[in-house]
Amino acid sequence: MVAGFGGNATDAVIRELRSFIFKGVDAILSVSPSYNKPTQEGIYQHYKAIAKMAPKPVILYNVPGRTSSNMLATTTVRLANDFENIIGMKEASGDFTQCMQIIKNKPKDLWW
Repeated sequence: MVAGFGGNATDAVIRELRSFIFKGVDAILSVSPSYNKPTQEGIYQHYKAIAKMAPKPVILYNVPGRTSSNMLATTTVRLANDFENIIGMKEASGDFTQCMQIIKNKPKDLWW
């Protein structure tokens, strides 16, 4: 079971995570911040804050068509390398070059 969390305010997402009862949940699917068009560093810091306090493994979710921002392959790979509890990626950019860059450079344990 995967529980989804997201929003454009990192502190609000963290409050949701802290108040959620994770019984029966195996991982967290967290969508990239929406609509406020964060920089790549802003996206990184958002996920860093989530990864640091997440009680379950984290799956990144990049869906620029819904969020108005795209998490680049370099940001995805950086996050996956920096945080052991980031275990997967749901990539919905539709950019096959970006997908191939993630596949080529991702840690071996990041599932796709």
